[in-house]
Amino acid sequence: MRIILLIILLSRAVYGQDTLRFQEQQRAINQKGMAVLGSWAIGNMAVGFAGASRQQGIAGYRSQMNGIFNVVNLGLALPAFIKATRPLVLKPQDKAIATNINLEKVLLFNAGFDFAYIATGFYLQERGRNASANANLLKGYGQSLVVQGAFLLAFDATMHYVNTRNRKRLSRPL
Repeated sequence: MRIILLIILLSRAVYGQDTLRFQEQQRAINQKGMAVLGSWAIGNMAVGFAGASRQQGIAGYRSQMNGIFNVVNLGLALPAFIKATRPLVLKPQDKAIATNINLEKVLLFNAGFDFAYIATGFYLQERGRNASANANLLKGYGQSLVVQGAFLLAFDATMHYVNTRNRKRLSRPL
């Protein structure tokens, strides 16, 4: 009986350490990801708004849209980064895994939006080729949406891959 109790206690200790390691890695992944997204946003806002004030035509509109688009990215990245830097509150393994799976689903859902940004960007550029009014605006905004959508698609795909790989490395006790 004592041996069975010892085995149960040891398996719970290993189980808890695996869960702690998983959640620490998850937090580190999210910190790095939000730092990347936030840096991208700040850089695009700075260059975009500066370029919009100095450039005209397609380049000016492209810069303007880059700045505007990344206000939203920064608005998403900053609170998530702050949350990821708070002290870790250990969750039970099943809840930690469920939280991770939900994040993976959100990232896949976001990838759908990223494709929509890219497609909309190409549509606006094509429309700008045939438009007599606002042709430069359509082309510039279209170029920006293609670039921003491509970055976000790469970002979301990478975050999904890294989060999924981290979850799958979590060893489950017998």
